[in-house]
Amino acid sequence: MKFKITLISLVIVSSILWITHLPDSNQDYAQFDNPTRIITTDWTIAETLLALQAPLVGVGDTKEYATWVSEPVLNDNIVDLGLRSQPNLEVIANLKPTLLINSTWTQNLIPKNIIPINLAAIDFYTNEGTSWSHIVQTTEKLAQLVNKTTQAQILISQTEKQFTDNIQRLKKIPKQSYAVVQFIDSHQLRIYGANSLYGVVLTKLKLDNAWQHSTNAWGFSQISLIDLTTLPKNTSLIIVKPYPANVNQQLEKNSLWQKLPFSQQGNYYILPSVWGFGALPSMQRFSYSLTNALTKQTVNTW
Repeated sequence: MKFKITLISLVIVSSILWITHLPDSNQDYAQFDNPTRIITTDWTIAETLLALQAPLVGVGDTKEYATWVSEPVLNDNIVDLGLRSQPNLEVIANLKPTLLINSTWTQNLIPKNIIPINLAAIDFYTNEGTSWSHIVQTTEKLAQLVNKTTQAQILISQTEKQFTDNIQRLKKIPKQSYAVVQFIDSHQLRIYGANSLYGVVLTKLKLDNAWQHSTNAWGFSQISLIDLTTLPKNTSLIIVKPYPANVNQQLEKNSLWQKLPFSQQGNYYILPSVWGFGALPSMQRFSYSLTNALTKQTVNTW
């Protein structure tokens, strides 16, 4: 049997490499004394630290961060630590970081006996996926670690206000269901449930999520094109970038796709890349992009 491995597959695999056991809850940590040089290989922690205006000096795989997360933007002074699953220890040692914050299941990627450093673990996802309350609580715990509690409350309030504003903007659109998907290739997709970041945002915006089946701990199910036929009638696809090159051209030649209602303009919306395993910054980006698309303020093409 031959296996086709894509860059998108590798990025997702690296995100769920430790999925066999996710922690049930975050531990309580005392505040560190004004950490001045923070590093992380976790993009969700990175985007939140940036939003909190914490002194972040190193992030894993910054090039792919720009592709998958996009915003908040990494400034030029933030150093690439190498692969998220295999960071470059020499680069890290030269950075002389004062604090490493990672998820629990990646905490041991940087051996403390080789690089002396304060360690802390924060988990935005659990065995059951995520939820609004869990992401808010985890953001507050992260802010406590880095002495940015005021900024955390501002970030939470900004996110809530954006949801409220976008609900008002969405009141005039027709009532229907939405299925949030990402293409793995022209035959397979990830579709996101209520316990995913996308699903949480749909709920906050009072929009119906068409995918009501069970999902994994990251909030998605892997499906084929034929599974899209099981979605409720009057469902629109929300297609989130990135996806492999030439997917659109391949779908144009796919007879099954062409028979599906989602292949027709007006039955799908394409959004810019939003980190599907992120936290409040990604929630804001998804809420904003989705609302703009559904209200025809922005039209994104393949």
